[in-house]
Amino acid sequence: MIGNPLADPACKPVSVDGVHATYVKADVDELRRRWREVVHETASLCQALDRVRHEVNELSARITALTDSLHRDEVAKAQAAESGRAAEGDHMPAVAVCAVVATAEAARVAVRAGATRVYATAEALATGSWPADVVPILDEVCREVDHDRLDPWVRPGEPVAVGNVSELALAHARGALPEVRSCVPVHNESCVVALAQAGAAGIWLSAEMSLEEIEQLAPSVQVPVGVTVMGRTRAMTTEHCVLQVADKCVHACATCKLRAKKTYLRNGSGELYPVRTDAQGRSRVYAARPLDATPQIPELVRAGVRRLAVDGTLMDDDELAEAIRRVSRAIAACKAGIRPSKRMQGCTSGHLFEPIE
Repeated sequence: MIGNPLADPACKPVSVDGVHATYVKADVDELRRRWREVVHETASLCQALDRVRHEVNELSARITALTDSLHRDEVAKAQAAESGRAAEGDHMPAVAVCAVVATAEAARVAVRAGATRVYATAEALATGSWPADVVPILDEVCREVDHDRLDPWVRPGEPVAVGNVSELALAHARGALPEVRSCVPVHNESCVVALAQAGAAGIWLSAEMSLEEIEQLAPSVQVPVGVTVMGRTRAMTTEHCVLQVADKCVHACATCKLRAKKTYLRNGSGELYPVRTDAQGRSRVYAARPLDATPQIPELVRAGVRRLAVDGTLMDDDELAEAIRRVSRAIAACKAGIRPSKRMQGCTSGHLFEPIE
C-alpha cells in the first residue's frame, strides 16, 4: 500500500536546495483531493481489468470448446473417408496391368513382372518366338500397301489394337475384339457411342486428356477403358523418315543401320525427343520426359479405368519390370485405401493437370 505523505495536517517546513518552503492548507487540501481521485481511478481500472480478464477467460474457453469440436468433426470425417476408401478397396473391380513391349524377351519379362495383358506391334510380332496371347498393335497409318502386312493379325474372337477407323471396320467385320488405340481421339460421349456401335471392344484414352476430362468421360464408356500411366508417350508419327535429315538415307529401310541407333530431335529449349523409325520408314517421336501417372491411379480407377498400361517401347528389361511392379503396387495401395507412392523424380504427369485448350 502506498503511504500518503500529506495525511498529517500539521505540515512542517521542508528544505529544497537550501530554500525553505511551507505547505499552506489550501495546497494540502488540493493534494488530498487529487490523491483520492487517483485512488478511485486505480480501483475502477482494477475492476475493469478484472472484468476484461473474466471475459478473456470465457472467450478462451469458448475457443477451446470450438476447436475441440472442429477437431472431432475432422477426425470423424477422416475416419469416414478412410472407411469409405477401405470399403471401396474391398469392392474394387479388377484392374489389368498392361505392357507395350518391343521384343519377345521384353514380353516374357513383362509377364514375369506381373503384366496381365501384353501388346506388341505387328512388325515386332513378325520376328522371334513370342509368348502366347500377345495383343497385336496395328499401325496408326494404314495405306493400301500395308494391308498384306497388317490384316493377317486381325483374327476372329481375338483382341487387336487398332490405330484407325478402317482397321476398326475390318476387325468388326472379321469378328475380332478391336481395342481403339489412343491415337484415335476420343474426347466426348458421342464419339464413344459411335465407336461402340462400330464394334469397339475397348478404348484407350488419349495421353492429351486431363484427369478431369477422364473423370467426366470414362463412366459413360460401356467397354473397358485403358490409360497409359508409365513410359514415354508418343508425341507424333510422321510418314516421312526424320532420319533423312542426316543425309545418310540408303532408301532401304529394312536394312538401314541408322534406324538401329538411338536418335533424338532437339527442340528450341534443348529438350531431346527420342525418335524410332520402323521398317516402313515411318518415324515416331516420343516425349522428352517419361510419364508417371501412378499417383493418380486411385482417381483413374474410381472414374472407371480398368486397364493401366506401361509403354515399355523405349525401356530396357529392368526398367520395364520395375515400371510394371510400380503400377501393381499402386493398384494394391488403391485397394488398401491408401495413397500410392509419389511421382518418380524426373517424370511428368503428362496432361493430367495441364489440359490442352
